[in-house]
Amino acid sequence: MNSIAMILNPNQWPQWPYLPLKNRRIRDASGHMAQGVLREAGLLEPRAGIFEFAEGANLFALDEFQGTWTPIDPAELLANGWEVD
Repeated sequence: MNSIAMILNPNQWPQWPYLPLKNRRIRDASGHMAQGVLREAGLLEPRAGIFEFAEGANLFALDEFQGTWTPIDPAELLANGWEVD
């Protein structure tokens, strides 16, 4: 399944309501790809269609994440080089 199909089908997300993303275009000084987490917000089941993104978040360390969640259009994420990890 490609990134847009996966993003638009939250019922397929292995860790719903979260989906890890990566960006090969953005790298840190060590050469590591940028990472982030997309979450579906708004309802208690996977079909709300309301998405928020946290750049720099790690799916396995969300309790430690100190950044913000920003409402986002999935098409904007993809246009900026983000893809499902």
